[in-house]
Amino acid sequence: METLDAIQALSSFFDDNTISSRRNLRSTFEKRSLQINKEFLASFNEVNKIIDDLYQTAERLNQNCINAKSKFAEVKSKNQSLLSVSNELQKKVDLTNCKQTLLNRFMEKFQLTAEEQSLLNSKSDEIQVNDYFFRLFDKIRKIHNDAKVILFESNYQTTGIEIMDNMSNNLEILYDKLYKWTVKTIRTYNSESSRSLERNPDGQTSSQHIFRALALLEERPVLFRLCLDEYSTIRRSIVSQQFIEQLTKGNLTREIYQSINYVSEILSWVYETGQVERNHLKNLFKECSGQLRSMVDDEASANGELVNGAHRDGNLLGGEEENKLKDYLPFIMESLDEPIKVRLEQTLHKETSCLNAFNLRNLLKYYSQQLAAGLLNKRAKLSQTISELYLVSHKIFINSLNCYCTFELAKNSNYDFEEISPTLNSTPIISKTNQLLKELIASQQSSYLTTAERQEIIVCILNIVFEPYLNAVNTTVLKLAYLEKHIFVINCLNEMYDVLGRTEFAGSFREQLKACLMENCNQIVYEYCSSSLSLCDLSTLYNTILSNQAAPKPLAQQAGCYLLALQSCNKKVEHFINSYDNYFLAKIMLVKKSETRSRIKRNCLQQFCQIYELIYQNVHSASSGYDDPNKVLSIDPQSIREKLNLE
Repeated sequence: METLDAIQALSSFFDDNTISSRRNLRSTFEKRSLQINKEFLASFNEVNKIIDDLYQTAERLNQNCINAKSKFAEVKSKNQSLLSVSNELQKKVDLTNCKQTLLNRFMEKFQLTAEEQSLLNSKSDEIQVNDYFFRLFDKIRKIHNDAKVILFESNYQTTGIEIMDNMSNNLEILYDKLYKWTVKTIRTYNSESSRSLERNPDGQTSSQHIFRALALLEERPVLFRLCLDEYSTIRRSIVSQQFIEQLTKGNLTREIYQSINYVSEILSWVYETGQVERNHLKNLFKECSGQLRSMVDDEASANGELVNGAHRDGNLLGGEEENKLKDYLPFIMESLDEPIKVRLEQTLHKETSCLNAFNLRNLLKYYSQQLAAGLLNKRAKLSQTISELYLVSHKIFINSLNCYCTFELAKNSNYDFEEISPTLNSTPIISKTNQLLKELIASQQSSYLTTAERQEIIVCILNIVFEPYLNAVNTTVLKLAYLEKHIFVINCLNEMYDVLGRTEFAGSFREQLKACLMENCNQIVYEYCSSSLSLCDLSTLYNTILSNQAAPKPLAQQAGCYLLALQSCNKKVEHFINSYDNYFLAKIMLVKKSETRSRIKRNCLQQFCQIYELIYQNVHSASSGYDDPNKVLSIDPQSIREKLNLE
């Protein structure tokens, strides 16, 4: 590689390759080297000259620096005090700037802006409660709370106290403005604003801001109570006006309704109105915290103090939302007390129907429970009025039922008898009584009564009706024949028994009816057995057997029991057995209830068979004195039972 470089360098000045050139090659090299050395020397002289100039310049600069340094040292020694003062001033400037920054931040955090201050100083009539107002409210409360940190956790107690005092004054100003605005807005708050609010929950309406305003005023119990008193007073007058409009427009006119419908319409309207007012109150309280118990002092809690007529029962403003609703709702609904009381009392006293009076009683009972336990409370005046009207309606019903039993059922005691049909069915007044009793029992079963209340009213009704009913039945049959009398009584008792058949708490009355039925059925059985024995010419024989038990004597020797007198008994007994259905058909079929009718018929036949068996045994005994007993009675008792289907 080095050889190639050398040849390449040689080719730059060795042009011709001749003998002469090769001979002079050495001298050529020497000339070439000399030429290069001369060029190098010339170039180096230029460099050396530049370096000498640079050295001289550096020497001058160094001398100048030395001179400047000496001058600086001299000046520094002369101005040392001035530099110290300048440094101190700069430090103070920096510290002042830092304090200014901190002060600006402090003022931003603990002071109000000019715009906010102007809102505080504005007139209450000109105030607009909006989101900006509530932000200012929150800011002042935050400043007040932050000032407590300054007061308790720093050495700036005076500043903290001044800020807290200033913010407290500002808060009171805002509370006063908020109270006046709330009262003004409450006067225009109605159901339409509530519905629009439910449709547009994000809308910036005054009705929506009032909820947050009440939540803030909750921290000032006096102002909060005044706002709710104002709202209650306004709604009270509105409810009263609405009731008058309902009356005047004809929706609740007594003339177009029966008493039960009239009372039902009034009470249902009252309950629905109470629900509407309850929902309005729920809207008002929906952003409140519920910590309102402090508003009620100990005396009010103990005595149920009235605030503008509204009861305060200790729990009414504390705890859950339901207790808040029960605070002012009774006062709002109290305006309906007097007009409703007057109208319902007039309606109750004009009612003459027992059933309608009983339905009115149940209706008032239901609404008194709903108002006292659900919508209002027991101490609410309207609840007490409805409860009093319920007691009045109960007395009216009892008096009406007593009057009915006295003047309707008991009129037969004066022998003012009703005409009894040939079918021996119950008379119209007795049927009417059973129908009334059935409807009364059905009404109480559909009413909202407890078990104890149902038992009480059923027993009360039956105690009033039962004895007069039995007396009326027994008095009505005085002019009837013996058998018809008992059949008529059975039909009447069966009719009442069917009414009481599935009635709760009527067991003792059913037992009494059952005993009376059995007694009358036994009388019919006895009458039919006597008739059957007479039909078969066995009455004398049976009576003789009964009377001969004390002093036994042969039957054949007893008067009326001679063989000649009893020869036709076999034919008559056989005829009775073959045609007993026709014998019973005439009268027994007048018993309306098939079960009772079948039982009477069966008991009659069983009783006849028992008597016939007794007679047969005595006739066929060895002591009877008959030579051939079969000539008297030849039909076996067992065969009679088989023919009568009694086995």
